[in-house]
Amino acid sequence: MTETSHELFSANSNRTLSIWGYVLLTGFVVLLPVGSWYNAPLLIMAVIGCVLLARQFNEFFRLETARLLGAVFLCIWVPMVIATVGAANSGEALRKTVSFLALFPVGVFAIHLASRRWHPNRLTLLLFAVVSLWMLDAVVQFLLGANLLGFPRERLRLTGVFYPKFTLGVVLAVLSPFFFDALRRLCSKTFLWSVLLVPYCLVIVLAGSRSSWAVFLVAIIGYLIFLKKSGVIATASLAKTAGVIVVIVAVLATVFPAQTDKVSSVIGKRVERTLPILQGDREGLDRALARRLSLWETARNIIGESWLTGVGPRGYRYVYADFAPEDDYFQGGKLKGTPTHPHQMFLEIAAESGLLGVLGYVLMFILIIRHLVRLSPAAFRIVFPAALALVICVFPLNVHHAFYGSFTSAMMCWLLAVFVGTSQWTSRANDRTVLDDAFNTSAGPKVRQETNSAKP
Repeated sequence: MTETSHELFSANSNRTLSIWGYVLLTGFVVLLPVGSWYNAPLLIMAVIGCVLLARQFNEFFRLETARLLGAVFLCIWVPMVIATVGAANSGEALRKTVSFLALFPVGVFAIHLASRRWHPNRLTLLLFAVVSLWMLDAVVQFLLGANLLGFPRERLRLTGVFYPKFTLGVVLAVLSPFFFDALRRLCSKTFLWSVLLVPYCLVIVLAGSRSSWAVFLVAIIGYLIFLKKSGVIATASLAKTAGVIVVIVAVLATVFPAQTDKVSSVIGKRVERTLPILQGDREGLDRALARRLSLWETARNIIGESWLTGVGPRGYRYVYADFAPEDDYFQGGKLKGTPTHPHQMFLEIAAESGLLGVLGYVLMFILIIRHLVRLSPAAFRIVFPAALALVICVFPLNVHHAFYGSFTSAMMCWLLAVFVGTSQWTSRANDRTVLDDAFNTSAGPKVRQETNSAKP
């Protein structure tokens, strides 16, 4: 991927690949609400990534971002391979382990794009457009009872384009760092863009998932710390933004009292479901946690029995009945079906990949943080939003989706690709002026230091 290495494509082909790169990376997010179609862009990127890797294997691994990609991939994948041996369901474990192979070539595809004609700011603006459309569609669903596609609300909870699944809040929370970053640039031109923070927060709240609230809170705190540490926003500006939001909310509450009651009802019901945690007994705690305590106790029992390698990826469901307590809520006939995962990522990894999986999970975070710390301040400001989104996607507070499940694994694959691709772009555009301009503008200028594209 250096200037001296042979070119895989002509200049025109590189331009075409760059365009399709934007289409595929954005297309994944666009297709998230449409069943499992989001896997199609990942598959295409993985195939192209395999071809690129085969043609430039030696040159590729001279890149620091390539080595980072390989290390993070191995942290996740090697424990899965080991856990497959002796798994509760070897066929399912093997299928899931093979599917995780896509993490690496999709990252290769993103790194190659970043070494050619790709710019992270343009992708951020495309993502901003997609999540803003989802947000506005959900607002319509809240106000009119059905969204633009005719999908109704579910028990006052917003589902938006993800109907009938309650996935909207979690996805918006995970993608919020990109939304925040695009909004920051747009607000530098006119402060009125900050108004969009109100419906964005409102939709996540009305989606009704307490796990999405927790993830979103982590995203907000992380991004605010980033803004403060980077010196790009003063306390006065934050206070001004908060003041504008408070005024807007107060006006909306006054003008639309009926809608305000609906919002209060959703929040009140979620808070009411949380209050039993104060009773101090197991039953109250279990109800407050949406019966997750039962799932966690079963995971604990599995870990005690298979602490080193676990029961294999996605094996939790196959051994649940064997390890569930006698008074387990899900085995007492109160609900039909067996839980598929513990609804807590750390416990899931420990139960299904054992201690080796936990060590890989922790090491993955260490590698990401170590990479961020080693970046220059200018490069750090460009890379951080993608890194934050990746971290909160697999953060233990995300108790909604399964770590080894199809949805989370696809999100993680895509976010890892965007993270390493953005890191590669900053390595290529290592001129301080170029990076500062990219951070402060919506699209960023063309890279002026092509010859420094791939320092090994």
